[in-house]
This record gives sequence, C-alpha cells and structure tokens, in this order.
Amino acid sequence: MPANNHTLLVVESDALVAAALVQCLRAAGFVVLEARDSAAALAICRSHAPALAIVDSCMPKLAGVGLAQLITSQSDVALFFLSTDGDAQTVKAAVAAGALAYLVKPFDAPQLLAGVHTALERAREFGALRQQARALDAALRTARTVSVAVGVLMGKLHLDQEAAFESLRRHARSNRRRLEEVAEELLQSTEAANRLLKRA
Repeated sequence: MPANNHTLLVVESDALVAAALVQCLRAAGFVVLEARDSAAALAICRSHAPALAIVDSCMPKLAGVGLAQLITSQSDVALFFLSTDGDAQTVKAAVAAGALAYLVKPFDAPQLLAGVHTALERAREFGALRQQARALDAALRTARTVSVAVGVLMGKLHLDQEAAFESLRRHARSNRRRLEEVAEELLQSTEAANRLLKRA
C-alpha cells in the first residue's frame, strides 16, 4: 500500500527531534500529525485514528510505556517506539505495552522509514486478525442465543431440537427478520414472564 495512504502521529516532546521526524515522514509521502504531550496524543488517537503513533519513550508527565498502554486500551492505533535506551528490559516493556517496532536514537531516515513500513505491515496483519476475532465472537454469541432459544421452545412446546429450530426459523422468515433477532426477542419475553411469575 502506498505510503501516502497512511496518517501517522508523532509524539515527541523535543521540538528539534519532532521537526526532523515530521520532515522525513512527510518527504516520504505520509500525512503527519503532531503531539508534544500525552493528553494531545490521546485526543488525536481518538479523533483521527492514525495508522501508527510514533512515541518517544521519555515523554514528560506520562512515560512512553504508560502512554502506549492508554492508546492501546482506548483505540486500535498501532505503536512505534523511539528511545535513547536499547536495553532488553526497556524493549520488553515497550513490546508488552503494544509496540510493533522499536528504534534507538540517534537514527537516520532509512532506518526510520524501514521501521515505519514494518510496523504498518504488522498493524495491517493484526487489524485483520482483530476483525476475524470480532466476527467469530459475534457468530458465537449469535449461535449461543439461537441455541438457548431453541431449548426454550423445546421445553415449552414439547418439540425435538430440529422441530424447535425449524419453528424459530419459519417465524423469522415469515416476519422477514434475522434468526438471531427473533431468538433474542423470545429469550427477552421469556425472562420477562419469569420475572412476573416470581413476583406473583
């Protein structure tokens, strides 16, 4: 995917470093947003959803790792860490916070761009996996709802499983509604009836 299809966020407290980063990334065709502190970075992640946040590990008030944890908990924005420290413990903390790439200062433009492209590719892969997981979770919830509704019909109407499912599906088709909607409605009405019986 061409670089100019991506919006990046640079979170860097040092004005000179930030200017160099922004210049390099814009020259490579990226749309670049800037934040000098953690509050601004979080606001941009929520409002603009950049493809990647390039975060300085030594941000004032809130360390880069802490900021990264907030970003990943509040958005799907991918993370790229910049640090003056390349020791194993710091790298491990960055990865645990959600970093997809890590670059030690000082660095040159080719290193930065290679890291950014690598992080974006990994972000695309993780995004696809998240979508699959969400779809699977939704499918499992639907199947569970329909299964419970079929069980309710089996008990109330003294039907076997196949007949109960067919009854539910026939009702959904005749009303031009999705099967899971009808199942959910049945369960809600059953719960309401049970509550009324308990109060009686």
